[in-house]
Amino acid sequence: MGENNKAVPRHVAIILDGNGRWAKKRMLPRNAGHAAGSKNVEKICEAAWNMGIEYVTMYAFSTENWSRPQEEVDALMKLLHSYLKDCIKTSKKNNMQVRVMTEHRSRC
Repeated sequence: MGENNKAVPRHVAIILDGNGRWAKKRMLPRNAGHAAGSKNVEKICEAAWNMGIEYVTMYAFSTENWSRPQEEVDALMKLLHSYLKDCIKTSKKNNMQVRVMTEHRSRC
């Protein structure tokens, strides 16, 4: 096969990780890293679309994240909520679907 004839997967799954370390390396607060990471999600989705990838799964918040300090968890939830509102607007405009998969868990 030629370089331009490589098979493109229908589905790509990505674990979002390392935003806190990215921020620490730049001497920024962890939440700045999370915000920067959320901006990369848009770039990833657009690149996937341009490549012909039909489905992208982002694993954004693991069960281990609940053990982080409450302030950081609250900031992550606020960022996720804000991001999803914008994402849903964009997806409707582009005739795309957004599905949120979650396992609801109350914090002890």
